[in-house]
Amino acid sequence: MVGKCLDIFRVWYNWCFTGEDGLTPAERLGVAKGKVRMEDIVYFDPYA
Repeated sequence: MVGKCLDIFRVWYNWCFTGEDGLTPAERLGVAKGKVRMEDIVYFDPYA
């Protein structure tokens, strides 16, 4: 369970959490175009 919680936190931190500059770590690296909503990650369906 600890591993699952750490994975969720890692995804939230990299894709949802914005820093003082208003960017997420993924945006700073150029991997994302903008902040991702947590609902989009939790309810992601790869088959849709």
